[in-house]
Amino acid sequence: MLGSYVKTNLNLFIIIILIISLLTIRIFIFDIFIDENDTKDVDYINDFEKLERPEGLNITGVLIGSEILNKSLFYKNKQFDYITDIVELDLDPDPGLEIGLASTNGATFINNNSDTISKVMFESWLNHVEIIDINNDNTYEFMNRGSWLSGASTYDHHGEEIWTYTYEDRGTDDACAGDIDNDGQLEFVVGFNGGGGVHLLDENGDNVWVKPDGNVWHVEMVDTNNDSTFEIVHSNVSGDITVRNGKGKVISKNEVSPHHYLSDFSISSWPGSNDSKYIISCDEVGIWIINFSGETVIQLKAPRCEDLGFARGLPVKLMNDQPEYFAVIVAYKNWERSILYLYNITNDLVYQEILPEVCNSIAAVTLNDPETEVLLIGGEGEVWKYEPV
Repeated sequence: MLGSYVKTNLNLFIIIILIISLLTIRIFIFDIFIDENDTKDVDYINDFEKLERPEGLNITGVLIGSEILNKSLFYKNKQFDYITDIVELDLDPDPGLEIGLASTNGATFINNNSDTISKVMFESWLNHVEIIDINNDNTYEFMNRGSWLSGASTYDHHGEEIWTYTYEDRGTDDACAGDIDNDGQLEFVVGFNGGGGVHLLDENGDNVWVKPDGNVWHVEMVDTNNDSTFEIVHSNVSGDITVRNGKGKVISKNEVSPHHYLSDFSISSWPGSNDSKYIISCDEVGIWIINFSGETVIQLKAPRCEDLGFARGLPVKLMNDQPEYFAVIVAYKNWERSILYLYNITNDLVYQEILPEVCNSIAAVTLNDPETEVLLIGGEGEVWKYEPV
């Protein structure tokens, strides 16, 4: 009887120890630091525990403006996963530009007719890949912006890893590239979760400096004051906009006014391509256009827009006899949905479509008419083309 009692309780003790160990490992892996403001932590966890899709996103298709834009399939390749970057570039001395498409597992360069010029596949699946030119030599490389499960990294034009950067046990929130010291080569800024701070790396991925901050959700390099030199702009646990110089010194730190918690964001000229650059963000209120001092310039009407979306926007010259439009794609990775909004010069919403996939890239490119552009939206292994009806 005593032996059976001891054996039963010993087994129970072992089970309890195993449960505690598994919970500890999960917390360690994801480096979760959640407080009432940590919306991106919640967003990330929901990749594993899906939130219920809002009713407004259950339908798909064109809701406004079917007479404005015509949609067609521009490119499709089932080998590629989510298209995360679309860039117009010059690959050769022949007249005309080519188009680069980067995805989470590879990249391709195509001509205006969508014919493949070259293609590369990565050895592993990445998070958000962008096409870059590290040494300004017209040889294109790739940057992975990183995730909590993998560090920021770069890859050569063959898809071979150049370097990966991690810091202690901190998860990588985001990374970006830019020539912050005007030496002709790219530097990299990496933002980390928890108390990992903001890091500047040189072109080789070696650390230059580290500055303290908490939950640096998103980072960008942009000339905020028109002095031809990039500054570092990032969000953090407080939802503020922080601007730093190339040495990491804080130039300004401001809340968004009226109050808007800033986590993920993008940068774009607005309303036209020759105008100043602003921060683009979104929530259930709509699309926010914000300056680098935290002042809201305008809130664009955006029906069915929700929290937990990533907004990317840009001007697009759809017609040569009309001003540029402003297009925004909002991606919801939790719900496998995206919303495309198109605004005219007076900020009226003239087109809205809910797409049944996650669209992580947007570009305005010239194809056949040098005076106009078409809008390209990158989805899962495919690119959609929008042009005037």
